[in-house]
Amino acid sequence: MYKKYSRSLAAVALLFFCNSIFSMNMARPYEFLFQAERKPDYRMQITTLGEFSFGQAKGYNEDGCDVNILRIYNPDQNALKMLDGFADSTAIGQKRIQVNANDDGVRGHYLVCGDLSMQGLSISGRWALPYHLAIRAHMPFYFAQLKNVSWIN
Repeated sequence: MYKKYSRSLAAVALLFFCNSIFSMNMARPYEFLFQAERKPDYRMQITTLGEFSFGQAKGYNEDGCDVNILRIYNPDQNALKMLDGFADSTAIGQKRIQVNANDDGVRGHYLVCGDLSMQGLSISGRWALPYHLAIRAHMPFYFAQLKNVSWIN
């Protein structure tokens, strides 16, 4: 049964992934500003859109402050909270008992930093049909590179 619907599920998952990438402010190829002018003499038109960045990407937190790209959702990470919630009989639960530290807002907190560069390329096609109808298809390609990742205590 799962094999029957596996391609459909993969397509739906891909659509959800493509929608989540736009929190990074990448260009959407289907926006009307990026669409080529309609040529009535042509039944098919193909356009491309390229996007690239110079240097590293900037991140902004919910207050609008300029932060590192890896700290846009959380200003810091809490290593002690990662150990909470496990049963005492598990290995992680035993590690939490061994550490035996209280979260005072400083102990166990660290910052994650990194440099992100992103590029995008999309290919769009429009096929004219009778009665002024058209079929459009867009295939975006996004390339991201995360480097110089560091953890600061």
